[in-house]
Amino acid sequence: MARTVQDFKLNTRSARLKLTPKREPYWRDLQQGLAIGYRRGSGTWLGRYWDKSNGKYKHRSFGVADDVSDDATTFEDAQKAIRDWYGDLTRGANIDYTVNQALDDYINFLGKNRSESTAYDTKKRIDKHCRVLGHHKVNDLRNETINRWREGLVDWSQDDETVRKQKDTSNRVMTMLKAALNRSFANVRGIVSDAEWRKVKPYENVNQSRKVFLSEAQSQRLINTTQGEFKNLIIAALLTGCRYGELITAKAQDFDQDSLTITQGKTGARDVTLDDNGSLFFTRMCAGKKPDDLIFNRDDGKPWLKSHQQRLFTAAAKRAKLPAESVFYCLRHTYASQRLTNGINHQILAENMGTSIRMLEVHYGKFMKQHRREIMNATASKLELPESNLEAI
Repeated sequence: MARTVQDFKLNTRSARLKLTPKREPYWRDLQQGLAIGYRRGSGTWLGRYWDKSNGKYKHRSFGVADDVSDDATTFEDAQKAIRDWYGDLTRGANIDYTVNQALDDYINFLGKNRSESTAYDTKKRIDKHCRVLGHHKVNDLRNETINRWREGLVDWSQDDETVRKQKDTSNRVMTMLKAALNRSFANVRGIVSDAEWRKVKPYENVNQSRKVFLSEAQSQRLINTTQGEFKNLIIAALLTGCRYGELITAKAQDFDQDSLTITQGKTGARDVTLDDNGSLFFTRMCAGKKPDDLIFNRDDGKPWLKSHQQRLFTAAAKRAKLPAESVFYCLRHTYASQRLTNGINHQILAENMGTSIRMLEVHYGKFMKQHRREIMNATASKLELPESNLEAI
């Protein structure tokens, strides 16, 4: 049967710091058969539950106490997590749920609620980088384990720019892992805490690769120096701001004179409102096509596939004398920057691009600030103000 132990005061930092460091934890009963423990030295919280079915204790670690780190787990948070753990144990919840299960469930969720392309791209990154953590139970995952895995994604012996890029990739992969774990915490009964992965912070100042914004003259030069069906893809990107992957899956039935429906967007389906040039261009591109035909195909009539654009765009950018960092995605940046400079409504642009005004501010803030006075003057009420003899000094 469960033994009776001395209760120690563990609820304050000062009380815990008075305890003598030792390997064995100090325990305090929360209720019959359930106790919270504190290991003086490592500063970790422990939970202990007496399982009557087999006459043995179950133990679990609940993170580092806040006398070790300011952003660690308080006594109140540890106590709540231990009580939740106890409740899940006694209700038979899925306490053996693994990271692999969390990843699979997240990919399945993306496929049903986002788009096939988003789910596909996420699965590729997850399978390449995250499965090494897959055997861990989510409840047993510790921030130290996550940090070691994340640091292993970076080759620290490389030059500074390579390390920066790898850190940026690590941040993106970490975001996917956290999204999967957060979803399991919200939906799977038996996941007792999200504290461990919340402690893992992204690398700072690593997503500073240069964004290329083409001028109208550069855009026209790119069009003029490109031939064939790839030229049509470039024009479409400049007219819509769509991603390469969105354009190559668009079908004739997705165009309806005033807009282009993106069915497989990164953030879900959306309608892209077209201007007169865009409407005329897509009318020409869809002429003679069946509703289910792709709007864009290669010169040989075959579909465009992932990454087919990279080599072609590099050559086109070189011919057009564009900045060396130019990639196909810069056409999306160009679409946004030119529209903002010309005073487009921010909400319309956000909806066209499948993003939010907040993200427009993050990526295109300098263009959003331009010409504000002109826009304010153009939309101002025509009030007749009283004359004044005062003059500015």
